[in-house]
Amino acid sequence: MFKVFLFIFFAALSFMMPFSAYGQDKEQAEALFETATEHFAKGDYKQAIELFDDILEMFPDHAQTLKMKAVAESNLDYHESSLINFYTVLQKNPILLLKTIKNMLKKLLPNILTSQQKSQNH
Repeated sequence: MFKVFLFIFFAALSFMMPFSAYGQDKEQAEALFETATEHFAKGDYKQAIELFDDILEMFPDHAQTLKMKAVAESNLDYHESSLINFYTVLQKNPILLLKTIKNMLKKLLPNILTSQQKSQNH
């Protein structure tokens, strides 16, 4: 469930950060991103990563794509690569990553607190 939440959350954010170029490359990158997020949603993280890499070849500074790649890598237990990419996102766009963390915590904390309360009552 947490992976589904991450996907929905990151996919929603991705449309807030359009690609910074115009023309055919932008359209191609947007189409690739949509296809990559579909693979991500199905749990096909390796294919998603390949497509995210294709996008990053065209737009190496696109933090949203790099962030989605890092999440996919984390889901595949490629933690070293994932951490490196999250760190790069933090360097390129710290506000994007900090907002993401803040929003995730807002969603997760009530569930965590509820679970702790239930375990303390038993």
